[in-house]
Amino acid sequence: MREKLLIFYSNHRPAFQIFKAVMAAIVLSILVLLINLDFIPLKDILPDFLLTEVPLAQSILSTLAGAWLTVMTFTFSTTLVVLTTYSSNYSPRIVENFLQQKTTMRVLGTFIGAFLYCISMLFFLNKSFVGELVLSATIAIVYAFWCIGQFVIFIFSVANSIQAQNLISDLYKEAEEIISEYKEKDMGLRSQQIETERYAFTYEIEADSSGYLEAVHSDEILRLIGPGQHRVLVGVRLGDFVGRGQIIAKGYCQNEPENIKKLKEKLSSCFTLKNKRYTVLDYRYSIEKLVDVALRAISPGINDPNTAISCINSLGLLTGQLAQIEGRYDIMEAEHDEEVNDPSEVVIENYSLGKDLFAIYSQLSNYGKKDLSVIKSMLEAITGAAAVSTASNRKYLFDLGKYVYDLGRKNLSHIRDLAELDSFFNKLEEVF
Repeated sequence: MREKLLIFYSNHRPAFQIFKAVMAAIVLSILVLLINLDFIPLKDILPDFLLTEVPLAQSILSTLAGAWLTVMTFTFSTTLVVLTTYSSNYSPRIVENFLQQKTTMRVLGTFIGAFLYCISMLFFLNKSFVGELVLSATIAIVYAFWCIGQFVIFIFSVANSIQAQNLISDLYKEAEEIISEYKEKDMGLRSQQIETERYAFTYEIEADSSGYLEAVHSDEILRLIGPGQHRVLVGVRLGDFVGRGQIIAKGYCQNEPENIKKLKEKLSSCFTLKNKRYTVLDYRYSIEKLVDVALRAISPGINDPNTAISCINSLGLLTGQLAQIEGRYDIMEAEHDEEVNDPSEVVIENYSLGKDLFAIYSQLSNYGKKDLSVIKSMLEAITGAAAVSTASNRKYLFDLGKYVYDLGRKNLSHIRDLAELDSFFNKLEEVF
């Protein structure tokens, strides 16, 4: 259930920000209308300078309504320009990061709310208010100051967002948060190997649709398979693409369950498959965004190795955190009494440091193999990760470092470049 809520919120976060701002404007409009109609007796308490006659209020509201419509159009145009910049200069995957920023959609929602407030107040300031004093214009002016402040914040936010270093920092923080949450949640029951030979009966669970695996509802699986002597091994990692009918997991038990066909159908529904990936539960996707920015930076069309080096430095820190995790499998056990020796389990093969390291650095190594600065930064990142890694994971880092070093040796020819490359590889060897 938690995974479904996280995915739903991540998918609709921009709409929530706009909805909150618009609802605040609607509530404000209702309150001001009730004050104008004396259902809330505040006009006798408020100072006279806060109240205006209806013609003046209508003039102020109509002016502000036109202004907010213009500013709202400008904000929307600015957002489209930033999205185009993100897509062309960095990566199409980064577009969602800008849209999900609170400032972006909150400002747009604030202007929509201000426009709705002005229009609704103009509609209700009819002949019944002729000769009376109303509060609508004063609230509109205060609302205008609030909107101006939000607009200034939006401009500064946009100016900071399109800067490469700030974008890299935001992507790093996002990935670090997801990896830290993954470590805290799954460091309890983990294992490097899973034994299945002792089970007499095996069955396969197929995907009921196509898409990226974004969540495994372990609690529901444990409820379906019962409390003891049953194991479901999920062989697909979060973020992997699965085709309809593809084997997504296998079940192991001592005896064939009753109505096995119906059980397999219910178990298939416990896997959430989406048409796109979400960073909220997929740490690999958050890392891939940094890799995309680095690859675009070292491409011939942009040729900005320093931006790529900044990405690689962040990737080195994230790699160090991943290298502190032991075991390939996450294990979730069913609730059981202490005397139960073989409780039911859901086992997810969701972590493989060797595969993760190769996925992170292989593309960077191939595209940057002729640039000494890029090769050096990768060796430095791997060396830093090895320094904080567990002993059993260092072999994966050393193999990766040797892979990067060999590519550099094959593509660099000058003796000075080779000497510099050797010195950085020697630093990596010293860690081991």
